Amino acid sequence: MSESEIIWRPTPEVIERARLTKFMRAHGVASLEALQRRSVDDAEWYWDAVSKYLGFRWMNPYGRVLDTSRGIAFPRWFEGGLMNLSDNCVDRHVDEGRGEQPAIIWEAEDGHVR
Repeated sequence: MSESEIIWRPTPEVIERARLTKFMRAHGVASLEALQRRSVDDAEWYWDAVSKYLGFRWMNPYGRVLDTSRGIAFPRWFEGGLMNLSDNCVDRHVDEGRGEQPAIIWEAEDGHVR
């Protein structure tokens, strides 16, 4: 098998249920290639849209998504924004009524689940 060989492709059903598909439809993006192109051409739009679509909770909202005024090697992301990682990864799920559900499910190669 070569490195460039595709070894798995999602079924149409998996594609239909994917959050990425729903994101693309919500933003009128017709194809994965178009989304990739737009994310590169307009990174500020893309990351703002992702932040909002995923429902990130900000303690202080950001003023600007991306500032490259110091050069592309020194980007400043979500300027002025302040978020709590625990709030976004754990607390929000409790607030939304999913506090009794497992947060992490681990599955071994042999199928053992914890």
